[in-house]
Amino acid sequence: MYKKLMLVLFMCFILSGCYDRKEIDDYAYVIAIGVDKAEGGKYKFTASVANPNVIGEAKEKAEGALSNITVEATDFFSATEIINYNLSKKINLSHTNLIIFSKSIAQKGLKTFTDSFVRELKIRPATLVAISEDATSYLENLKPILEINPEKYFKEIFDEDNANFLESATLSEFFYATNADERNIVLPVVNVVDDKNEKKDDAEDKTYNENDVELTKLPIKSGNKSMITGIAFFADDKLISTGTYAEDVFHSFISKKTGKISYTVNVSEKNDNLVVSMTEFKRPKIKVKCEKIPKISVELFVDCEVVYLPEGISKSKDSEKISKIVQDDLNKNIKLYLEKTSKTLKCDIENFSKYAKRNFLTYKDWQAYNWKEKYKNADFFVDAEVNVVKFGILEND
Repeated sequence: MYKKLMLVLFMCFILSGCYDRKEIDDYAYVIAIGVDKAEGGKYKFTASVANPNVIGEAKEKAEGALSNITVEATDFFSATEIINYNLSKKINLSHTNLIIFSKSIAQKGLKTFTDSFVRELKIRPATLVAISEDATSYLENLKPILEINPEKYFKEIFDEDNANFLESATLSEFFYATNADERNIVLPVVNVVDDKNEKKDDAEDKTYNENDVELTKLPIKSGNKSMITGIAFFADDKLISTGTYAEDVFHSFISKKTGKISYTVNVSEKNDNLVVSMTEFKRPKIKVKCEKIPKISVELFVDCEVVYLPEGISKSKDSEKISKIVQDDLNKNIKLYLEKTSKTLKCDIENFSKYAKRNFLTYKDWQAYNWKEKYKNADFFVDAEVNVVKFGILEND
């Protein structure tokens, strides 16, 4: 009798532990979140939900791998409750890979949003953050090519191996940067590309060189019209400017050791372009002297593989001449870029402050120097060491 009673109690215990169990396909997994401005003090939240019934099927069904649901609410977590009324499955945020904020919201500041997202344990700190002209439009036009799994798509498209000069930042990195003194952050920009755009006029003035283009203005034809189009510069938690392709490259050279980058230099004497593939073989060397006007020197170490040579230069392996052309271009244009950050944007985008602090013995002395104001008048000295390590096909080869 005692054994039978224990058996009944054991069975009740086992069954009671499973009554509220949920299977994986009982949840709606949000892969990406878009945040746009709405009227009446509300926001438009778009949740891109993965369709597990499509993932793993034939590639022709890939377009249905994501379903977008857009609602208006005062905050995202109220929005998720509203979305739950529309779905037969419960919203799950544990697989969220990307949060996109519209440019208009970012210009006013993202601190309120990022702080709440960081405190929500259901969203991982490693979730990526990006900026867009219209976050909802980006997600609605997103049709991943060569990838059915949308979670994997976001992981790979923002991987540094995918684009050697790509900047990416996680939710936790953005949170710490916006809560730290004298530290700024750069985020990727994603937009919808219009394949009907006309090519930019070659006669149009460029601030830097042939690389000074905005990808959204190029006639790019693709089945997927949603793509990474540049970088966004932040001061604290506020967006202050977005960068062109050239500024993306320059920022990458200064902030980290960069992989291969295609780079075009105009050779005025030939009225033609020299194209090289550049790689930093050593991290940049940066020195800051905190005088009345800060003196900032940047040394770059670059290897070049020649991709295209103008007629005339291609008749001989004049590596010194090619090195000089690329070196002069980098020295001139990176200095222009840095002067823009100080004189126009009035923000230490490249975080030279971490080098400047080494000039002071105490934090009190550092604060008294008032770096943010001093940086607006900084002098820059750029010196690029350029080595030609490989040529293409030449006439005398």
